[in-house]
Amino acid sequence: MSDRPTIDFSSISERDIDFLLMEEFATSFEFTTWFLRRSGLSTKASEVRSVRHSVSTDSGESDLELELLLDDGSVCLLLIEDKIGAPLQPRQAERYRTRGDEYVSDGACDIYHTIIVAPGSYFVGSEGDKGFDARVILEDVRAWFERGAASDHRCAYKAALLLAAIERARRGYERVADATVTEFWRRYWDLARECAPDLQMPRPEEKPYWSSFVTFRPPDLPGGVRFVHKVRYGHVDLELGGQGDRLDHVHAELAAGLPRSVSVERASKSAALRIDVPAVEMTTDWAEIEPVIRQSLAAALELLGWLRESGRAKLAELLAESNASEDPINRPDL
Repeated sequence: MSDRPTIDFSSISERDIDFLLMEEFATSFEFTTWFLRRSGLSTKASEVRSVRHSVSTDSGESDLELELLLDDGSVCLLLIEDKIGAPLQPRQAERYRTRGDEYVSDGACDIYHTIIVAPGSYFVGSEGDKGFDARVILEDVRAWFERGAASDHRCAYKAALLLAAIERARRGYERVADATVTEFWRRYWDLARECAPDLQMPRPEEKPYWSSFVTFRPPDLPGGVRFVHKVRYGHVDLELGGQGDRLDHVHAELAAGLPRSVSVERASKSAALRIDVPAVEMTTDWAEIEPVIRQSLAAALELLGWLRESGRAKLAELLAESNASEDPINRPDL
C-alpha cells in the first residue's frame, strides 16, 4: 500500500457522523454486532433489516433508526442520537423513549433501545447515559477503524474523520449565556435564600439555555449523595450514587421511614429518592412559575428534613455497601 494521503477537514458536523454510522450499519454486520456489544446491551441480532436517517414523528426526530431481526425472531429498533458538542434539548431522551413506546404500540417492533453516540468528553462529570438506555463512545468507534487503517485507506479516512469530531468536542462548544435563563436562576437563588436557606443553593453565574439542574449543597449532605431539582423534568431528587441496579434493596431498606410523597426511582446509575413537582419551562414569566418554584423548594425541604431526622445514617450505610465512588454524580453545575 502507498502512504496515506493527508486528510484535512475544515469542519465536522453531527450529520457527517450520522452518515458514517449509517454506511457501516448498512454494509458491515460485523460492525453492527460490535456496536451492540460495545453499547452494553444484551441484544443479539441476526440481520439488519433497515437503516433510516433523520426520522421525524410527532414526538420528535431520531438521528438514526436501525431495524434488527433478533436471534429469537423478534424485531428490535435502535433509536440513535448522535452528538459532538451541542447539548441535548429539554426532554430529548424522554422523547426518544416516547417514540419507541409508540413504535411498539403500533406494531413496528417488539422492543426498542435508545442509544446516544458521542465523544467521551461529552459525558465527563455528567449523569450516566444522559437518560438514554446506553451509550457508545466515538473514541471506541474510531479505534474500530484505526485497527484497519494501516492497510485500508477507507478505514484511515473514517478514523481521521472521527478524530476531527473528537477534537472538535474536546475544544468545546461556546457556552453562550441565555439572558432569560440566567434571570430565572437569579430569581430562583433569591427565593431559595429567602424561604429555604438551609438548602444552601450556590450562587449561580451566567447560564446557557439548557442549564436546568439546580443543585443544593447543605453541609450535612452525605458523601456520594447529590441533591438536585431537575427543573424541566419536574423532579426533586436525592440521588444515591451507584444504587441504580439496587432499587429493590434501596426500597426495602428505606421505604418504611420515607414520607409518603417520596418514591424510589432509577436515575441512570443512581437511585433517586424523588418527589414529583410540576415541570417548568425556564423561559416562562417568573410571576407565573414562582408558585411552582416555591412548591419545589418545599419538596426539597421535606427531603432535607427526612435526611436530618433519620436518613443520613441509612444512606451512608447503603452507599458503603456498594462502594458508590464509581458513579460520577458530582457533576459540575452547568
